[in-house]
Amino acid sequence: MKLKASQAQPQAPTPLVDLSDMATLSNALLRRAHQAGMPVTLLAFPDEQDLLTKIADGAPKLPYAEIVRVRHNLCHGNILEHIITVSDGMGEPVRLFTPECMRDLAQTLSAVSKVWIAGLHQYWCDNNLSMP
Repeated sequence: MKLKASQAQPQAPTPLVDLSDMATLSNALLRRAHQAGMPVTLLAFPDEQDLLTKIADGAPKLPYAEIVRVRHNLCHGNILEHIITVSDGMGEPVRLFTPECMRDLAQTLSAVSKVWIAGLHQYWCDNNLSMP
């Protein structure tokens, strides 16, 4: 067996981008994107029929669009809805959080993301947009 010597090719470091002035996902951001013609309804979760009502002009701040609610909860560590309770065998409940607790959400986000990417690509093509 013969080993081939190799040498790492130096690459320029990826520049850091200051995102502090960027808007985070919110009903207001979705509303502005919708008003600009972006297909934000593609971000609706499977049972969410009222996304446009939630983000409409003059709509109350709550309820959030489901994708906004999920983003807020996960980014702020609010995972209670994903915790499961099991018995310890002695009658005491034990609350657990494991990656499996988020399997359904992960599958939903994956499906929504695939539809969103296809719709966003079509929006870019229809509007002759390109990456900067």
